[in-house]
Amino acid sequence: MTGEMFNTEISPPKFESQNLRLQRLPGDAEDLVRKRFHNWSENITMLEENYKNCLLSVSAERLVD
Repeated sequence: MTGEMFNTEISPPKFESQNLRLQRLPGDAEDLVRKRFHNWSENITMLEENYKNCLLSVSAERLVD
């Protein structure tokens, strides 16, 4: 294990030995990812509205204290 994250199209591994160990999972199929994203897009506003009293907003512009 290298501890690195790879994307076969955007940031492929540097060595063929690493590439041979990569596996494409069934859930990585483009049509399934698009369906999951569509489902998320339809529901995120409702979820945020329902849980707004429980959510904590943190500014990403400051250092972690």
